[in-house]
Amino acid sequence: MDLGLYRKVIRELLSMGSINYVHLQGWGEPLLHPNLMDMINEIRGKVDFGLTTNGLLLNEHYSSRLISLGINVIAITFAGAEPSTHNAIRIGCDFGTLVKNVGGSLRLEKD
Repeated sequence: MDLGLYRKVIRELLSMGSINYVHLQGWGEPLLHPNLMDMINEIRGKVDFGLTTNGLLLNEHYSSRLISLGINVIAITFAGAEPSTHNAIRIGCDFGTLVKNVGGSLRLEKD
């Protein structure tokens, strides 16, 4: 979504008191959106927020940044419980990397 349109929609909904939570997800990876931090800054401190990610880019740096911004939910999708299943379905999204990133995020959350 275009940042200008996003801001317009969010500001209108906030002015009406119509929202208390925003979840950033859709037909694409939110961590790849070039304006994700601007989108989060538009809502943080006003409503709870979260996102759904495939977890591939959710390294400790990115996780730390999201946690410091006050994110409430980080939903991570797996395409299978076994590496062979996940890797066959999600080409290019390595199961081992995903598990490592989730573990790093959990360690940060405890700190």
